[in-house]
Amino acid sequence: MVQEDLYSEGDISDGNVPGGNVNTSMLDKVNHCVPNEGAYWCSRCECHSQFRYSIRSSSNSQGTSTSEKYACLECDYAMISPEVVKWWLNRVFAFVFVAVVLFPLLDALLHIEERIQSEGMVLCFIALGVLSCIPMFLLRRGLTKWRAWAANQRQKSQGELAREAEAHPHQPVYDRSNDDFDDWASQFMDPEALQQLHAKHGHDWSLPEEVKKSHWYYDPDLKYEYITLYVVTVAGIIAFSIANWPAGDEKNDRQLEEEHHRQLEEERAHEERAYNEE
Repeated sequence: MVQEDLYSEGDISDGNVPGGNVNTSMLDKVNHCVPNEGAYWCSRCECHSQFRYSIRSSSNSQGTSTSEKYACLECDYAMISPEVVKWWLNRVFAFVFVAVVLFPLLDALLHIEERIQSEGMVLCFIALGVLSCIPMFLLRRGLTKWRAWAANQRQKSQGELAREAEAHPHQPVYDRSNDDFDDWASQFMDPEALQQLHAKHGHDWSLPEEVKKSHWYYDPDLKYEYITLYVVTVAGIIAFSIANWPAGDEKNDRQLEEEHHRQLEEERAHEERAYNEE
């Protein structure tokens, strides 16, 4: 196993490594104490520590569920990616807003439940929105910790960040036995710099043809597919509502007509009884 401290004293300008021609000391610029929103972060160690990636699938009577975890190599605590957490937090918040505020307001103005003859639909949306507040709270808590740490780190000078990284309990190492080393290092450097890193240690390395996709639940490369899915879903809901509105109106009209006819018959019967009594 080849190991070497990735940090040593040097000029640390930021958390990234330039992609040009670099020398063997290029890893001196990888400071895991510099906030990087796109890199995994451990809230216990308070740094972008190296990680161990795992993904598990479990099946039961209700189906198959998949969960993935980025565990800190220092404390084995689950790490978060601030960028991914923000992505999910924004969407969960949007759903809660639509379910708890916007949809009930539209129903009050347009009487959607009455038109499509679906009683209790608004209450179901509100209940789903309230339940969604639980994951939103958990996401918000992790992101709040990250933001507080990042704000504090940005107030420090380059020298202070360098000394903090040097004295930090977790020291990133070059370790070929760690299958997730390339994934961790690629958060701070481009493929060319990573290739030069391996060459420095006498290893041939090239970018894999099939890059492992993290975030099975969120793939940035599928941005347009996600947008299309959202648009189709919203359009389907609107189309369903519009298609059922006339039917709902006709049904209401028939009910009113039947009720009016029943009232006329009751009045006629009442008049006949009154006439017979006379």
